[in-house]
Amino acid sequence: MFTDTIDGVRFSLKKFHDLSFLKRYGKVFCVFDQNISGNLSLGMEDGTERRFVKIAGLSTIHYDGSPSDAVKVLQHAANLYHELSHPNLIRITDAYKQDTLFLIVFQWENGECLFDHWNFDIYRTHPEILSPGKRFLSLPLNKRMETLDIMLSFLKLTSEHGYVAIDYYDGSILYDFDAGVPHICDIDFFEKIPYVNTRGLMWGDDKFRAPEEYVSGAILDEATNVYRAGAMMFYCLGDPVLRDRESWTAPKSLYPIAKKAVSLKKSDRYRSVTELMEKWNAIKATNTP
Repeated sequence: MFTDTIDGVRFSLKKFHDLSFLKRYGKVFCVFDQNISGNLSLGMEDGTERRFVKIAGLSTIHYDGSPSDAVKVLQHAANLYHELSHPNLIRITDAYKQDTLFLIVFQWENGECLFDHWNFDIYRTHPEILSPGKRFLSLPLNKRMETLDIMLSFLKLTSEHGYVAIDYYDGSILYDFDAGVPHICDIDFFEKIPYVNTRGLMWGDDKFRAPEEYVSGAILDEATNVYRAGAMMFYCLGDPVLRDRESWTAPKSLYPIAKKAVSLKKSDRYRSVTELMEKWNAIKATNTP
């Protein structure tokens, strides 16, 4: 393993790579080097603007695949950020090759990732420190409902463009606690419907994975997006693991809709995210004060 510093910020790679070309974006103020996706990401500022720079093609420490495969994924992702443009999706400003590397540059958005990737031990040994996820779940119901509406609207857009939202979970939410606004990120693994599961265990988190995302050869499609929407409902409004009525914090009349969306059998779910949202919004409207 090779440890380097840029502008006083330490990071690790499996081997050295000259990143001096990044000076065009100013100075590094943070680095994310623990990702399993094969990307090194950096926060950079030039005195006027902050950017989030994502680089594929390096030998990152927790990636077992080929750097060239990571480049292909990120090149695919660049198109997704354009095609699935949404007010709450982080905004892409540039994408290009740099020798054997591929970079995407985004406008920097303030926020904290609701899935804690690196600090599990801290929160386990110091329960008095609330993780971003726990802070979000302690927000008033109306703020969690607002975030859910945004996440569902993006899923609906994804379906309308013919994609299945692979790896769409609480790690896809950057929540700005000061502004009370969520930002959507990390849509790199979205694929056109129908998509054949070639991995067995797909990217993501167990709280959000549909049954078909555990089975090699299974088809991921609109029904998978419906399941993802239901899982997001339980994440924001209840217990994302138990999915029981007792822990449901929204109006009880909404619970059966979320429960149907996460049915184990595809045929028992709603036919589309649009149908699910129509049912959800109709019931929600009858519970509005």
